[in-house]
Amino acid sequence: MVQVRLDEITKTFGEVTAAAKVSLDISEGELFFLLGPSGCGKTTILRTIAGFETPDSGAVSFDGRDVTRLAPNKRNTGMVFQNYALWPHMTVFENVAYGLRVRGVDKGGIVSRVMEALELVRMTGERARYPNQLSGGQQQRVALARALVIKPGCLLLDEPLSNLDAKLRLEMRAEILRIHSQAAVTTIYVTHDQKEALSMADRVAILREGRVVQVSHPYEVYRRPADGFVAAFIGETNMIPGTISRIENATAVAQTAIGPIRGRLQGRAQPAVDKRCLVSVRPEDITLSDAGANENSVGARITQYTFLGEVGQYVLAAGEVELRALVASPSEKYGGPKGVYVSFPEEKVLIFTEGLSEPAGGRDAG
Repeated sequence: MVQVRLDEITKTFGEVTAAAKVSLDISEGELFFLLGPSGCGKTTILRTIAGFETPDSGAVSFDGRDVTRLAPNKRNTGMVFQNYALWPHMTVFENVAYGLRVRGVDKGGIVSRVMEALELVRMTGERARYPNQLSGGQQQRVALARALVIKPGCLLLDEPLSNLDAKLRLEMRAEILRIHSQAAVTTIYVTHDQKEALSMADRVAILREGRVVQVSHPYEVYRRPADGFVAAFIGETNMIPGTISRIENATAVAQTAIGPIRGRLQGRAQPAVDKRCLVSVRPEDITLSDAGANENSVGARITQYTFLGEVGQYVLAAGEVELRALVASPSEKYGGPKGVYVSFPEEKVLIFTEGLSEPAGGRDAG
């Protein structure tokens, strides 16, 4: 296991900025996620850690040792690519053994270490098969075994589940968590799948246009996003544009198209009266009732209702604003089109004055 540190990494490709002064500290043994939309720079950052890309400026260090200019094969990292990159003419055993042979490990050592790696990923029974005889999930396990057999200090995963169907993705999430725990290796995982990150990560770095917007525990990212972009990107939320009309310590009142809404100020920017803002409220935090409250309540009409057993999924029209609500143990009386009151609990409402629109600057890659 190694501690990985990125110190103000910048990487450009022509006019495209893939990473802009990215700084991260990743602890030994941590399962750390790089999460963001396509083109935010996460894969470029992963490839920089691996040594496949050299930053224009900044430094990469492992356990305090500068590896910025060190060749990939000198870094002791194992990488699993999005397409698995298995040799089609080699058996499972030979694919996993390849890295050990390159390193000059003796035959006896190769056999014992390959079988140990295959046992870890539960693929010993398929060691004589070829990649085209394996399912997508099995190929993923072989790619993991090949990366782990060299006993890397850091395991790098580049969207490893993107080629699998929904059922296999769920299964492989659990498998990767198990393998990470048993292998006890620092793991850096790139994905654009929010559910993967929220359900698996020790910590998550949210990236936007080559910059780190927030680094935190999944719960913190979901419940206390750094700005409007993170709130909208992570999970589902209702975003209501408005203008701040009143500020009271850590709370504010936003004037919106559906009336005033009080909530918690979130983010680093200094708020001000008359400043543009976004009001964020998660669908599961909305309540429906027959009577409105004095504050944070508005009349609405149910336009769509889906009964999902333990929850009811609603689409509501409050004037020109569309709202989505997710109600646990839904009442039968709210099961069809009708007028209701929608309420937002103040402590669950977040008001942002940052991340309201696309930031200025160059495009990004990766």
